[in-house]
Amino acid sequence: MTSEPQLTAGEGSSSDRGTTLAALGVAILLCGVYLTISSATELWDRDEPRFCRAAVEMMRSGDYLVPRFNGDVRPHKPVLIYWLMNAGMEAFGNHEWVLRMPSAFGMALAALMTYFIARRMMGARTGLRSMIIFGTAMMPIYMGTAATADGTLIAWTTASVYPFVDRIYRGPRWWQIPAIALALTIAQYAKGPVGLAVPGLMAISFGLFARRHAKLPGEFWGGYIAAILASIGIFAAWFMEANYASGGELVRVGVGKQVVNRLFIPMEGHGGKGLVGYLAMVPIYIPVIFVGLFPWALQIPAMLAGLFRGRIGTPLDRAVIFCWVLPTFIMMSLVATKLPHYILPVFPPLAIAIAGVIERHKRDELNERDHKWLRLGVWIFVPMAIIGAIGPIIGAIVLNDWVLVGKGMPSTIVFALIVFLAVRLHRREQFARATTTLAVGFPAVMVIAALLFLPQLENHFKASKETAAAIRAELGDSASVCFLGFEEGSVFYYLNLPPDMAVRSISEHAADPDKPLFEQWAAMEGPGALLTTTRDIEDHKVDVKALGLKEIFRGDIINYAKGAKKQTILVLVRNAGGAEPAPQPTPPDSN
Repeated sequence: MTSEPQLTAGEGSSSDRGTTLAALGVAILLCGVYLTISSATELWDRDEPRFCRAAVEMMRSGDYLVPRFNGDVRPHKPVLIYWLMNAGMEAFGNHEWVLRMPSAFGMALAALMTYFIARRMMGARTGLRSMIIFGTAMMPIYMGTAATADGTLIAWTTASVYPFVDRIYRGPRWWQIPAIALALTIAQYAKGPVGLAVPGLMAISFGLFARRHAKLPGEFWGGYIAAILASIGIFAAWFMEANYASGGELVRVGVGKQVVNRLFIPMEGHGGKGLVGYLAMVPIYIPVIFVGLFPWALQIPAMLAGLFRGRIGTPLDRAVIFCWVLPTFIMMSLVATKLPHYILPVFPPLAIAIAGVIERHKRDELNERDHKWLRLGVWIFVPMAIIGAIGPIIGAIVLNDWVLVGKGMPSTIVFALIVFLAVRLHRREQFARATTTLAVGFPAVMVIAALLFLPQLENHFKASKETAAAIRAELGDSASVCFLGFEEGSVFYYLNLPPDMAVRSISEHAADPDKPLFEQWAAMEGPGALLTTTRDIEDHKVDVKALGLKEIFRGDIINYAKGAKKQTILVLVRNAGGAEPAPQPTPPDSN
């Protein structure tokens, strides 16, 4: 097969245009699902509050060049996500769902680009099914509701693939190279060099291993390289200026630590220790894909069999999918640092492959052996579904909170009904109807769980909002805030202090290394608050009353950011009555 222009089935027809309008509607619905879930909870994990607080500090300081968190340069990620968060706050205010909005829009855009790519490869109906499968899988739903840069990254790495695929299937168009350059530029502004990795590896793999299916001419490769260089140059315009302003931190930390070190060192406990641990973690993304693609694990066996047995699309279609999936899967498997969302870029082509199997079935083009592979998916899907269904009960037992069962029951009942109906349809070989059932039902289950179950669950894991509210109520914005033993980024976000009032460790205020830390802090002038734990009070043998300190908050949490460690959080204040009440800063609104 050559690279002569080809028309996808139905291309340009009124039916095709109608499907594209339907795809736009699906993207809007997906975005609505993501935003609804985003509005249900406080900020999770370590990354969300750091991104959000950095965005707030950027807006309040007026420095839109270098991101800062808690007063210090935050060189971990490029600047785009903070710009997008600021745009949302300017329009809608400072709310959790607003700060998560770039991820919701990004994941919806990634789903829409999956449609356009699959439409070019296998037709509009397969494209529509592909975007639905991608957008309703567990990991895309999760990443579409998290205030991080990954939703934006996946949108633009997927967007950069579309003009490449369009060139393969339709031949040259004037817009393809500029579109690649634009998408790669935005991807780098989202997450740095990794924005080039996935599309670049796909292009190289296709050029090396798929030439017999579609040989791309030298002028295209020249244009592709020019697009990469142009995108690097545009990204460098910000990077060099910001690196200079940060004193070289973007190179040292943003590239050296966050990119290079992650390749060879398991950062922050995300990966196995030593050679044995590293080798044990190499295949970790196989189960991650099954879980992350749930509920579409039901079709993964048939999808894999279809790819390797030549039962999905044309040889060219399969070459595109293989060149899109395998290089990234191999690269992420070999990287020392392992995080589940690192494998997210392979989800769009896997969704296209699953949709291709279902479309072949609808056209009655599968044989009995193909049907056996489709039926096999039930034996993977059902155990995963059972684990998900009993999740509230497991949570209630582990956390000793039987309210969780009641809060989780509505989503569990709906989920059980959806699973039962989908499995029944699947066993009757009504695979397309089973797909529709899961596509509608699973997002509904996730929304119900987010609105009812997650707020009760997070009571066991979070105390930041209540902690910040207690400090503001006691001291307003006139006091300094320190911590010892409990450093949680979401506290910094919910305190909503001015950018020049950083929350520091108590040890940074210790002038005398021989004098107890708590005693030195208690003797400081002016009102102040200290975030600490009962364990730290015991370890330092602190007599709170003798030091004239006042306890204003106490709460038990499971600190998931510190390895699920159980902690009792305390807030102590000094000189609480020694200063006139000061105006309180407006707290970030929730939900």
